[in-house]
Amino acid sequence: MALESTASSTPPTQLHFARARGEDLSEIEAMLSSAGLPTADVREHLAEFLVARFHSSLVGVAAVQSMGEHAFLRSVCVAESHRGRGIASALCERLLDQARMAGA
Repeated sequence: MALESTASSTPPTQLHFARARGEDLSEIEAMLSSAGLPTADVREHLAEFLVARFHSSLVGVAAVQSMGEHAFLRSVCVAESHRGRGIASALCERLLDQARMAGA
């Protein structure tokens, strides 16, 4: 039996994307930890993270680490209650665009 998503694949219009800041650290670590993703070096790479907020709630996070002409996505995570709405795709698109503009 195939499962179909009833959620829209378009991110909600009230979604706001921003670079992660120091005050986002504990929320980012909690979200990644709850998804079983590593958190050991999040503080060290916080400036590479992009967060997605729905109103004031953190609903998504992702990071891109650039290494010269190469870049890799890491720590892509969306709150379970907001999955299936295109938030991860929107985070990744923004980060990949930034990496391309930086020469990766």
